[in-house]
Amino acid sequence: MISFMIEDTKECMQKLLKDQIFDEFLCTQFELIGLYKVNIDGQIRIDYLSSDETEILEDRQFVKWKNLKSSVYDMIKGHKTPTSMKIVFSLSQKAKEATLNKINYANNNDINSFIFTLTYEDKRIKIITGTNYANFTLDKQGEQYFDDSMLKFFKRHKIAAMLNSSI
Repeated sequence: MISFMIEDTKECMQKLLKDQIFDEFLCTQFELIGLYKVNIDGQIRIDYLSSDETEILEDRQFVKWKNLKSSVYDMIKGHKTPTSMKIVFSLSQKAKEATLNKINYANNNDINSFIFTLTYEDKRIKIITGTNYANFTLDKQGEQYFDDSMLKFFKRHKIAAMLNSSI
């Protein structure tokens, strides 16, 4: 787990809400606080979908950010800046497996998911990465690789970040 601050909040919000760089991440949770509080559970409700639509999901349990961001943008645009916002993102199962395969991780089933939380508060954005383990393991290679990958992700998309010394 690592924590880092985004140096240019406006640039990051622009990329979050208007660009496509976050689109393939799954959104497990969203919270917006302004005049009122909005909570969105990103879990997909299978009973709402037709059988054709459920086939497209590829065993996903959560909605992709690209399917939610326009609604989030509509809540924010033209209004005062929210007091705070929190988004919990997760890698898809396929992305998790690809990440672990890149480092030849011994047992992919030891890790349930890789997540990162984007928190906007006091006009600043903080990112905290996390690894959800299925089993106890001393092997932190997968977690370390994911943390490094997230720093590289932000750098590759020209979003300057500064590591926090403590979480």
